[in-house]
Amino acid sequence: MNVRADLIKRALSKKHHQDFFLTEVKNGPTHFASELAIIDALAIKKSWAKPCITGYEVKVSRQDFLNDSKWPVYKDMCHRFNFACPKGLISPDEVPEDVGLIWFNPETGALYTRKKSKFREIEMHADMLYYILMSRVQSDRHPFFSDEREEIEAFMQDKTHRRYLANVYENKLAKQAEQAIKEAEQKENEAEKVMENARRFERVVEIMKNNGIKFHRWTWEEELDEALKHGMPRDFRMVVAQLERDVESLKNIAGNDNK
Repeated sequence: MNVRADLIKRALSKKHHQDFFLTEVKNGPTHFASELAIIDALAIKKSWAKPCITGYEVKVSRQDFLNDSKWPVYKDMCHRFNFACPKGLISPDEVPEDVGLIWFNPETGALYTRKKSKFREIEMHADMLYYILMSRVQSDRHPFFSDEREEIEAFMQDKTHRRYLANVYENKLAKQAEQAIKEAEQKENEAEKVMENARRFERVVEIMKNNGIKFHRWTWEEELDEALKHGMPRDFRMVVAQLERDVESLKNIAGNDNK
């Protein structure tokens, strides 16, 4: 995943929200020629008694880190000097003992210290402090970019990323809506099945009642089981039994008459 330098600078500005934070700070006027140095970010502690200037050199390319030979100059500009990079780009054992290392997590936007920088006593340069003062009146300069081109490129990348996020969000909403419709239809079908079973139960109770089986009696299960086993209504079986007794009685009467 490619990480832009301005994203790391934004995170650093949040880290130093109580300090005086600046980016692209020069150690003096542009006509310094070979002596001119531009550090990516400076955070100045708001304390007269215990001043502390923390410097950051932001690296988003492994090759840029390996080829950079100017960064030792930046140490003279600050009490603490750190490299800031995407996590894993630089390892702690690759930086000097007194230099710190800050990793940036692009997934969360968080910063965490992999190696703490050591405090060093320095003589604060008047030219650099004057440049810092002058930079405050350049209201048209974006604080997180080194030049206008970098700012435009970042804008275009953000525009593409926002369009991508919009498409992802739109597809996600469509899938959620489709899933919600399916769940609603499923619940509707389940409710219909429950209603159908209730109607069937009412019909069964009615049939049981018509055949002499009262649902409210505690023996209804045995009565229903008995009726189903014989395959005929309970009342009908009672009538048949009564007829059989009547026939037997008639036979007895006829037999007595023949004697």
